[in-house]
Amino acid sequence: MSHFFRIFATAKKESNCLYYLMKQRFYIFLGILLAAACTGRNADEAALGGADAPTAQGDTITVPVASPIHSKLVCDTAGEEFHSITLTTTGVVTAIPNAYAEVAAPFPGRVVKSMAHIGQTVKAGSPLFELSSSDYSEVMKNYIQSRTAMETAKRAMDRTQDLFNNKVASERELDEARMAYTLALEEYRRGRGQGVPD
Repeated sequence: MSHFFRIFATAKKESNCLYYLMKQRFYIFLGILLAAACTGRNADEAALGGADAPTAQGDTITVPVASPIHSKLVCDTAGEEFHSITLTTTGVVTAIPNAYAEVAAPFPGRVVKSMAHIGQTVKAGSPLFELSSSDYSEVMKNYIQSRTAMETAKRAMDRTQDLFNNKVASERELDEARMAYTLALEEYRRGRGQGVPD
């Protein structure tokens, strides 16, 4: 029985040694594996930190050819492709307040010719339509009379100003000439406001 006990004790002792030996080898292997993993990551980080590191400026990232990232990039040429989206909806169409203007003639008449079309963009001063009106000749006559009266009042005011400067005219006469010119100028502007060209 002692012999059996000695064999059993020897086997148990060898089993414990094998267990500790396996455990020790496992820890060594685990340490080597961790060291290799850390070393690989550090090598990649070191490679990225050098002259081969990608750089970013604004919204552009530049990857040098020697960078380890460059081999992982997939490059392709951009091109034009047809793209369309169809939306179906309901609603009410209204004019944009800033891009909408009502145009009215300065006197009654009939539109003979239209030079602008619906939706067309026009610039200030562009002719929009031709108008035929019997009132136009009356408006032109009044406009020409008001322009002549304004020009005459301007010359009279300038002459009175010169006389006043030479002490020949009184201040009252200068004020009357200025008032006559102001009234004639207002009448002329009213005629211009009726859409009469110069």
